[in-house]
Amino acid sequence: MNKINYTVDKLSKAFVRKQFIFRDISMKFANGDVIAITGSNGAGKSTLVKVLCGVLSYNSGTIEIFKDDKECKLEDLKDELALVSPYLNLYEEFTPLEHYKVSASLRGIHFDENKLNDDLNMFNIFKHRNTPIRNFSSGMKQRMKFVLSLQNSPTILFLDEPTSNLDIEGIETVNELIRSHTAQNGIVVIATNEEREKALCNKTVLISN
Repeated sequence: MNKINYTVDKLSKAFVRKQFIFRDISMKFANGDVIAITGSNGAGKSTLVKVLCGVLSYNSGTIEIFKDDKECKLEDLKDELALVSPYLNLYEEFTPLEHYKVSASLRGIHFDENKLNDDLNMFNIFKHRNTPIRNFSSGMKQRMKFVLSLQNSPTILFLDEPTSNLDIEGIETVNELIRSHTAQNGIVVIATNEEREKALCNKTVLISN
């Protein structure tokens, strides 16, 4: 995986002028880090994750990123990151196989059926690879989001409430993914208040209301 150093300094976000979702957030993370973003409901955890992965803009502060010791912009990092969250939608009329092919085409990456099969097996939904996703349970859909997030072999995984709707087996699969990803020098950023997820982290950022 590429060497990434990501520094946030006094980052603030407001949807309405002077009504901040969060303000003056600072953090640093690099390869091998697992960072927990915590805070009460409505504190802005999900919004911060969206800002960090480039889905939303921010109002003030700075984001400084170095990739292989060369400074780059957040938009230049899109091939290095992936997001899993409850608010992301799937193309439910497709099967996992069809969705994976479409996603590869949209992302401009090679369709790797062997990787698809490996990741479907990891999340225990391989036998449903030709089943329309609309017939999946909420937990199976969450597993499918993880499969898609791994498609481009990202360096940074942004996980917003990653174990939502998952059973014990699914939770352990996610925990093992986090451990193995960082063991391979990846980075994981988790928006969570779950103690079992925070226990996997070596850094914590608390957002205060």
